[in-house]
Amino acid sequence: MGCYYARTADRSGTPRFKEETKMVALIVGAILIAFAIFACVPGPLAWWADVINFLKGSLPVLAALIGLIAVFIGVADIKDRLEAKKEEAEEAKQAAAEKKD
Repeated sequence: MGCYYARTADRSGTPRFKEETKMVALIVGAILIAFAIFACVPGPLAWWADVINFLKGSLPVLAALIGLIAVFIGVADIKDRLEAKKEEAEEAKQAAAEKKD
């Protein structure tokens, strides 16, 4: 099977991951999803209550992070609008100067 991170090149010389790497990622993903479902259903592990407690505890932190990202996006948007207005004013000045010449 070779190295997990082995790469091959096609005729154009563009490196591509081997097909085995894609299959390994798919299989590992399916196994982890199956384990998560098994851990949450009633049975030997029965972690559902722990999962709910984790989600309850992580919601305020997640809300704060999303709010922080939203503030950064808003500030960046305001800066972009101001910059666009400055550029439009500069272009208008240049157009007026060209008309005078």
